[in-house]
Amino acid sequence: MHFSPTLPAWLASLSLVVTAAGSPTESSLQPRKALKNVRYPGVPQSGGYGDNWASLVNTAGPREWLKNLTDFHNRDFYSDYGVEAGQWLYTLAMNLAAPNPAIVGTSYAHKYSRQESFVITIPGKHPEISVVVATNFDATTGNVDARAPGADDNGSAVVTHLEALRILAEQKYQGWHNIEFHFYAGTRAGHVGSRDVMAAYYEADRKIIAYLDQSQTGFGSSTRRVTVCQEFSYEPLEDYVIAIIEKYSLVEPDYELDCRGGNHATAFNHHHPTIHVTGKTAGWKTRPNDAKNDGYESVNWLSVQRHAMFTMQFLAEASNA
Repeated sequence: MHFSPTLPAWLASLSLVVTAAGSPTESSLQPRKALKNVRYPGVPQSGGYGDNWASLVNTAGPREWLKNLTDFHNRDFYSDYGVEAGQWLYTLAMNLAAPNPAIVGTSYAHKYSRQESFVITIPGKHPEISVVVATNFDATTGNVDARAPGADDNGSAVVTHLEALRILAEQKYQGWHNIEFHFYAGTRAGHVGSRDVMAAYYEADRKIIAYLDQSQTGFGSSTRRVTVCQEFSYEPLEDYVIAIIEKYSLVEPDYELDCRGGNHATAFNHHHPTIHVTGKTAGWKTRPNDAKNDGYESVNWLSVQRHAMFTMQFLAEASNA
């Protein structure tokens, strides 16, 4: 497996124990039935779903949704704007899910965030196991009154996943496993959203066969490839994701070792098979993309489309793995 040699500061309070060599040892969590021994097909085999679904992707909806999302003054986890943005986003997600009445939404309140996280679930034929695609929707400079449009980081990933939800709802798709879309609040408050949701899943003994976290899908890599993060990744899932990318795009992904602690680290800490995919590249740190200047015009829509197509291909494969 691939691991970060040192923990970022925000992760220091989590229960993952790291040896001097950088490899996680047994954490304080003792999962009842951990899925870290899960294996995936060596070759993607969705039987055409991946290509068919990817062909349905367009950016008309994502452009409109992101414009509305970035029009909120900010999406700070403790501001009135952030609360309103979260409520608006949940309503939008449920409206997109409406063509399939089997789809359900669940909200999660947090002690340290006024925003609520939410999960949209498409029930599978065997609902005891889920495939998760996750991202966060908050955006802040650290000041509840300051402007923070949060277009690329992380509104682009939000609308990428909404486009996938739209297509699956309209197709009334039911896979072998549940498909869950996680939208986390309070990431800038120390990953409050993902930590609380994953803690609730642990208490309920929820099983996840594959957990895909995405961020900054609108960054616009100069290589025109998606980037696979190798920090806190489950190697068999990483290999599976790479195989999916190569099958459908006919090129290898880019790779990144340090993704600045995505939400997947929380799920990894709870012993779920995780992977993080982003639109950023190795040179991303040189790009000025602070929250107050991360405007709607910064988003690369070809990159959003690329990630939305990948999301559909991943779900076509993983929901039946």
